[in-house]
Amino acid sequence: MDQLSLRQFKRWSQRIKIHRFHQRPPQIPLGDLIEIEKSKEELFKGNAYEILRFCATNGIVLTVEETKDTITLQMEGVIYSEGFNKDTFLKTLETLNECVEKAQELLAR
Repeated sequence: MDQLSLRQFKRWSQRIKIHRFHQRPPQIPLGDLIEIEKSKEELFKGNAYEILRFCATNGIVLTVEETKDTITLQMEGVIYSEGFNKDTFLKTLETLNECVEKAQELLAR
């Protein structure tokens, strides 16, 4: 290893130690996927902010992945294991459902 790559390695290894120190507790993810045809791309773009705002406000993370044929929305709610119980599970599932229904409603226009 030359001096530069050794220095980079040291920085990288220091970051790893920091990440290990700040590990999050175990999580239980709940999610759903919506696939949007490319023909509805403009409709999605017009409603993307409203979908994102609605989901994020309710604690649901939204990830968008685009391929040549489709746009996929992945919606995910997370419950940390220490707070996992029947009520939390049902509330997260209900919130996820509301987010999916809102997205489907906006994309059906």
